Amino acid sequence: MKPVRFLLIAIVFSLLAGCSSNHITDNFEYLGGAKNWKVQAAPGQTLHIEYKAVLTQGSLELQVISPSNKVLWSVKGDSHGAQTKDLPITVSGTYTLQIRATAAYGSYDLQYAVKKSPTP
Repeated sequence: MKPVRFLLIAIVFSLLAGCSSNHITDNFEYLGGAKNWKVQAAPGQTLHIEYKAVLTQGSLELQVISPSNKVLWSVKGDSHGAQTKDLPITVSGTYTLQIRATAAYGSYDLQYAVKKSPTP
């Protein structure tokens, strides 16, 4: 393999390794415990969240946790539900989106994005 091709392949893999998904879906027969996703945000940005859950049993809770470990927003459901939320960011750092499940059966769809806050 020519050195240029190898370098190009290495760059592509490096770029892919740094990508993070902002759309997570999961269908499950049983889910318990917690799953976490981390996102960086700074003042002047908004964390946009779209969340849908369809459960036949148990419950799911989505929490947004600040860099100082405080719950900024939480939504809990035990059947069908959809929520959209825009959280203005006031502190720079790593925010955690956490889904906590209690003997849950069903599915969820989570989408999130950090956006520049609209100018008033």
